[in-house]
Amino acid sequence: MPIFVEERNITKGEIREGIIFFLLFCSLRFDLCLSFIKKRERNIIFTLRLSEKKKRWIMTRCLE
Repeated sequence: MPIFVEERNITKGEIREGIIFFLLFCSLRFDLCLSFIKKRERNIIFTLRLSEKKKRWIMTRCLE
């Protein structure tokens, strides 16, 4: 699963979605992460990280 990182403004819906995915990811439940992606029926899911250098949210897109 390739991962692409890009910076842009993130909507509230993406933040909520990203938090759910981020919590699953942090708990190392990759099977839940994958099923979450498929359940959403989207090939893009968001994880949120705070960039220390630029003090901005980083959006990571995980493509199936």
